Parts: sequence; C-alpha cells; structure tokens
Amino acid sequence: MGHISDFTEEALKKRCNWTIELTEYKRRELCGVVEIYFFLEITAAAGILGAALIVPGLLYLADQDLNDGKLTSVRRTHFFDAATGEELSRAHAEEQHDKNKQAYQLDKEGNELFKQGKYQDSHDKFSQAYNMCSKGYSEEARFKKNRDIAKNKVEKEVEATQNNANRQADQLNREALDLYQQGKYKEAYEKFSKAYAICSKGYCEEETFRTNKNEAKAADLNNDGDRLFHEGKFSEASKKYQQAYDNSYKNRNLYTENIEKAKAEITKRKQADELRVKGKKLWEEAWCAEDEDRCEEATGKFQEANRLLQTAFELVSDSREIRRLSKAASLKVEGNALFNAGIRAQNEGVRLLEAAKELEQQQNYRAAEAKLSEAKGKFTEAIAKFERGCECDSRFAPCVEFTREQLADVLESLEHVQQFLLNDKFTQLNISAASSEAHEKRQPEVSDSFEEFFSQIRW
Repeated sequence: MGHISDFTEEALKKRCNWTIELTEYKRRELCGVVEIYFFLEITAAAGILGAALIVPGLLYLADQDLNDGKLTSVRRTHFFDAATGEELSRAHAEEQHDKNKQAYQLDKEGNELFKQGKYQDSHDKFSQAYNMCSKGYSEEARFKKNRDIAKNKVEKEVEATQNNANRQADQLNREALDLYQQGKYKEAYEKFSKAYAICSKGYCEEETFRTNKNEAKAADLNNDGDRLFHEGKFSEASKKYQQAYDNSYKNRNLYTENIEKAKAEITKRKQADELRVKGKKLWEEAWCAEDEDRCEEATGKFQEANRLLQTAFELVSDSREIRRLSKAASLKVEGNALFNAGIRAQNEGVRLLEAAKELEQQQNYRAAEAKLSEAKGKFTEAIAKFERGCECDSRFAPCVEFTREQLADVLESLEHVQQFLLNDKFTQLNISAASSEAHEKRQPEVSDSFEEFFSQIRW
C-alpha cells in the first residue's frame, strides 16, 4: 500500500520515461476519502516493467497485457485517507466514506433541532456526528464546534431548570415543615420527599431535605407504633418503633424509649400468660378436689390459683381472659371464706341455743341470736359472691344453692330464738302488769286498767 504523496500528478510524471506517458489524471476528495484516477499509455514493450515500478502489482493488475507489440494502456484508481494520506482499500474507503456521509447527515439534523430550541436533542446529534466521522475529516472540527455550542445551551437550560426546581423544592420544604408541626407526618413526608427528589444534586439544601424526609417518615412510623401499642399489638408496635429509630437521627432517644416500652410490655404479657396458664390449671384442679370433698386441698388450690391470677391481672389488666379468671378466683376464695365463717358462727349459735333450751337462760338465747345473726350475714354475703361468680363460671351455681340451704337452717334457728325471746318478753310484761294492778289498789288515784297501763309502757 502506498502513500498519497507518491500519487500526485507531479510525482507520477517524474517517474514516467519515453516508454510510458501519463495521459490523464484526476483527483477528488469526498467525505474524508481522496480518490485519484490516472491513465498510463505504454508505447514499448519495455514500458510494462517501468510502469510496474510506478504502480506496484501492475504485472498482475494491468488492464491489458502487452501482446504482439500492440500499445498497452493502464487505468488505475487509488483511495487515500484525507487526514493521514495512507492508502485505503476500496472496501475500507467505501466504509469510511459512508460513515462520514452519515455523520454529515446527523450534523444536518442537529442543526434543524438546534433551530427549534431542542438543544439536548441537537447535542446528541452533533455528538454522534463527531464520534462517527473519521479523524481528520474536513468537517470534523465543525462537528465538534456544533457539539460544544449545543452543550453550552443545554447546560444553561439545565441550570435554569435546576434553579426553578430548587425554588419549588424550597417552597415544598416550607409547606412540609408546617404539616410536620401540625403532626401531619404522612403528608409532611410526601412533600419532603418531593422536595428532595426535584432539587438539583449538590444543592445546598439537598441534605436538609433528605434529613427532613427521614424524620417525617420516622415520626409517621412512630405514630403507627403508638396506635398498635394502644391496640395491644406490642410486637408489631416494637417493629414500627425500630423502623422509626432506623430512619431518624434527631429523635432516636424518644424512639429508643418506645422500643423499650414495647419490649417491657411484651415481657410483662409473657409473664402474665405463664401465670394465667398455671393459675387456670390450679383452678380446674381445685374444682375437682371440691367435687370429691377434698376440702383442704381444694381450699389451698383455690387460694394459690387466686394468687397467681391476681398477679397476672396486676401485670395485664386489659386481658379479658385473665380478668374473668382472676375475678372468678377472687369471688370463689372470698365466698368460701364467708361461707366457712358462716358455718362457724352457725355452729356456735346452735350450740348456744341448745344450752339455752337446757338451762332456760335468756342470756344464752341472746348470745345464740347474735351468733346466728352473724351466720346469716356471712351466708348472705357468700351467696352474693357466688351469684356474681356465676357470671364467670357456671360451677358457682351449686355453691349458691348449698349456701342458701345453710341460710335457711340459720333462719329457722333464729326464728326459734326470737320466738322464745318474744314469749319471754310478754311474760315479763304480764308480771309487770300484775305488779302494777296490786299497786293501784293501794293507790286509787292510779288507773286500774291494764290496757291503759300497757299503753303507757309501749315497747
């Protein structure tokens, strides 16, 4: 392959001699490719060898061979890179020509877009043209200049757009701050996010927008956590508080407290549930023991169940199950205590009543009345406890009936005591009336009517 300097018209003429004549020479440049055409006439047989020195490979590429002393002519076309002068193959030359032609067309399209004010699109076209053309192409410098002009326009346009976007972002940030102060964190988050999204990268307030966005998100998550906490969903609340902590930088202390609060509630609930399970187990065992007349064992289990369930209720007062069980256990223990006290008072009252009947002493009757009245009060209170217990557990119903039977016995005994005391009172009144009559006989001025006397000592 040769160089363009070897194929100038002057260079070719210098290399011709009497056997070779340069009769035609043409040169043209198009799209970065120089095309040179020349025509040689060989007037003697020896000329073919001279022509071969001018055109390497001529022996293989001559248009006509030297035959029988006839004149021979050689027509050649060579292609060269306009920038480097290096010779190109036809295929390479055609490829480079096509690329430069396309680049020229892209540049033309870029100019049209530029005129329409579409600077970014025109910049893209100019850039493609510059990158596609061959190095040293005569239009290369113009492509580059057009690209740079369009780039400058784009930068100014972007700058104007960014300034406008930053002003909008500032306004959105102010609106979001107002919403945040009102506790409208979700709406504030949306505006902070938009402000952060539309501001230009590197804008002086960009980091402020990002921080505000995250703080609003954290506050909204914390609100969700508070709602879940009040709904008793403590595990979910803890997760929300943790997310709030992860998003926040300024209020992490608050969110840490909330996380600990939720975790403490979870732990407390777990402890209460464990107590509930144990207490409920003892509760069931106590009823079985009572049904089988293992009274002492039943009493102990009822009391322990009550202790566990009351402790669970103190830990978690909003659990319906724990509240029901603790209430039932408390009523059962209190009712049993009242029933047992009533039994003791009844037994003491009956003993005093028997002694009073045997000795016929009013004092013993009075003591028996007091004890039986005490038993009546205890049984009445026990019935009230057991009736309330029926609202929690149907197994209280037999307790109510049994206590009523005991109360009926006490009322019957009280009736006997009160009847005796009433009779004794009338006896005392009769004695007093007879004494008054004898006295009136000695003092006539006093009324001798019993009815009048009795009316004066109404009791």
